[in-house]
Amino acid sequence: MSLYHTPTSPLDHLIPKKEESECLPTLPSDAKRLGILGSGQLGQMMAMAAKKMGFQVIVFDAVAEGPAVPYADYFIHASFDDQKALENFASRVDLITLEFENIPATTLNKLAALRPLYPAPAVVHTCQDRVLEKEFLKTHGFPVAPFVVVTSAKELAEGISELGNRPCILKTTTLGYDGKGQVTLHPGDNRLLSKVAYADEVQGVDGAQKLSVQQLLDASSTDATKQFAAEVEFGKQSNLDDAWKSLHTSRAVLEKRISFCAEASVITARSTTGEVRSFPIQENIHRHGILDFSIAPARFEKKVLLEAERIANAIAKTLDVVGLITVEFFVLPNGELIVNELAPRPHNSGHHTIESSKASQFEQMIRAITGLPLGSTELEQNAVMVNLLGDLWNNGEPNWKPLLENPAVTLHLYGKKVAKPGRKMGHFTVMGKNQEEVIALATQLREKINHKRTQKNTKEEERKN
Repeated sequence: MSLYHTPTSPLDHLIPKKEESECLPTLPSDAKRLGILGSGQLGQMMAMAAKKMGFQVIVFDAVAEGPAVPYADYFIHASFDDQKALENFASRVDLITLEFENIPATTLNKLAALRPLYPAPAVVHTCQDRVLEKEFLKTHGFPVAPFVVVTSAKELAEGISELGNRPCILKTTTLGYDGKGQVTLHPGDNRLLSKVAYADEVQGVDGAQKLSVQQLLDASSTDATKQFAAEVEFGKQSNLDDAWKSLHTSRAVLEKRISFCAEASVITARSTTGEVRSFPIQENIHRHGILDFSIAPARFEKKVLLEAERIANAIAKTLDVVGLITVEFFVLPNGELIVNELAPRPHNSGHHTIESSKASQFEQMIRAITGLPLGSTELEQNAVMVNLLGDLWNNGEPNWKPLLENPAVTLHLYGKKVAKPGRKMGHFTVMGKNQEEVIALATQLREKINHKRTQKNTKEEERKN
């Protein structure tokens, strides 16, 4: 275990004596020391919001140089199973939250016994296990894709039959994100490519959505490694054996593949007081299984917007969330919604709220877990958020000038030292009154900052001259 303590930290006089380190999980009215589990970019932006609101920020992570570390008043670098380090962390904070859900249940339970922890361990546990998540949603009547739980290649074959011998996706129960931990299974005579789902077929929900997804994908010239689902024809048992072995798991979810026309998400805040507010649904476009563009508000019919918010609010209440819950949806061509995944934390698709809303998703998280009144979730302008992946650095530092010189654009770089394919290094947000113009500008700017494409175009122009 090692500690990183910023020289200017005002925490010294606040650190309790050893005999005071144990307390009941009740939140003091003057709580000002926020503990964050995880030091990634979500933790970074959460810490920035908390410090603006006057909180001290103490970060705990097994990673030594995460983006949140420079913003912490105190940083504890230790394993999530280091009991002494966890006790030390709890002794320095008034309440605890998290920036990612893949934290051991024993760690969360221990910390929750020492300090208020939001969201509660039970909420996190449900969201970090696909089986528990799917069963929770199904049991409470929320719309989910047909699925079965399988524990062997034999059960996998039986599950495919149970799902009608239609294309389906085999998913690990834990640690699956950005398209990882998945295998697409299809009959050999009905091959479905594992690219962004049905991008060429996107015509919108009841004709309301006019986004050219393929155009946006073409503009996104990242060379991210293909982390999205591998494909296997399920006509042969040997193929199923290989597919099962590839996940290295003893239990998985087999889910019928949904023919959706768009993906979307709703971020809902629920306070310790029971107050609930949702940000408007945003439209999400993925590339190689990783979020690429988010458009807010989503361009769906009003009935779709209202239904998505209703479902998200109901999930937050039923799951007894305190903090944020992000509900990811598949949008069907007829406007129906299918819940895909839950995330009990701020979400990549909500980064635009830093500029587009009076209270960002990160500020809303802090308000919710401290019992403060929730902030306004109204969007002040149309927004498009564009992820910046490590692929953009393949030929050197990207060309930031087009972003920095445009007053409609805000650039966020997370300060990660190493750029890797598929790694989220930052994002930029474009704001404006006209949504189609904002989308067009975001697309154009993505092309301009791409170092590789800029070099290629320059060489072509030189050859022409």
